Amino acid sequence: MDERQARLSALGPDDAAFDEQYTALVERAEQLLGFEQHLPARLAEPQRLRSAKIGRWSWRAQTGVAAALTINSGSAPCGSCAPIPDELGEPSRSARPSASR
Repeated sequence: MDERQARLSALGPDDAAFDEQYTALVERAEQLLGFEQHLPARLAEPQRLRSAKIGRWSWRAQTGVAAALTINSGSAPCGSCAPIPDELGEPSRSARPSASR
């Protein structure tokens, strides 16, 4: 590396060898910048896919639990259910009567 730097330092900006080395340096710098831009996406992709799977299965489980609770809540009146009062404070006709004990 020191030899290369000394050789390049000896060259002037008007030399063809200097232009060749400068062009190679710029090309490699562009490759490095491109790699640096794509590296975070490459590293994050497996984690993002795993996170999406977890979210999808969580949503499915929540939907299943909600469906089960909805189906079970409408099947039979429980003993603690009270009639729903209407605007006048009287039990409505559509409300289920509470279970008598």
